[in-house]
Amino acid sequence: MRRFRSVGITDIGLRRQNNEDNFLIDRDLGLFLVADGVGGHMAGDLASAMAVAAIRKYFLEHTEEFSATNDVTDSMGMSDVKIPCWSEPSSNRGRIAISAALNYASNILFHESQRLLAPDGRSMGTTIAGIYFPYPNDGRAAIFNVGDSRLYIFRDQRLVQLTTDHSAYQQWLSNGRSGPVPSRNIITQALGQAPKVMPSFRFEEIVTGDIILMCTDGLWGCLDQQTLTTHLEDLDGDNLEGGGKKLIDSALAASGADNITVLLGQFT
Repeated sequence: MRRFRSVGITDIGLRRQNNEDNFLIDRDLGLFLVADGVGGHMAGDLASAMAVAAIRKYFLEHTEEFSATNDVTDSMGMSDVKIPCWSEPSSNRGRIAISAALNYASNILFHESQRLLAPDGRSMGTTIAGIYFPYPNDGRAAIFNVGDSRLYIFRDQRLVQLTTDHSAYQQWLSNGRSGPVPSRNIITQALGQAPKVMPSFRFEEIVTGDIILMCTDGLWGCLDQQTLTTHLEDLDGDNLEGGGKKLIDSALAASGADNITVLLGQFT
């Protein structure tokens, strides 16, 4: 019987006074999350913790709604990377259910932010990235994000980012690099900025041997894709915790100014 082994590690980094990152590993639900409280905004640590708790609560209370999304038919490959995707018709209910969970969390944060609104107008907000396995030991998964926390898959010695950053820099890339280069840390969407959000989705088949890397920008902002790839090439599948610590140590050595959170997972 396959088992999705996972470990999460977070570090305050070298310059922050608070750790505004959070993560969730809920093997019973099949739900794994990383969250990064929006830097410079009010109560980022509270925002990320509230968001993780609210999403988990929604999943717990709507188990049938989520598990019903798993009537998968065929799959299709993603270019030459050979990562099979769930067919679009079978994923529609998954999108609706997960969107509802994220909107539930965003609405809670938005109204709490209004209640606690700082005099200068700052508000609570957090990024989120997640992967959800509706059935135990089944590799069919829903991947989603809001903001710039990321999820990667490492397969066949290649690292592929499966989430889409909601950032000014990504918009600039998508628009053909037209105009001045924006700062990489300007996000265009976060939970709590509004009652509803527009998450990005992927529906994937995770196979034995794949390594899932979820992280906040404290990691990927310090380590380029080749460095991340090298670490995952060297990863001992029996020691995910050691691999996570090495990733964080590498980010700290590279500058490590921000909070750093890593979640590693693998079917064995």
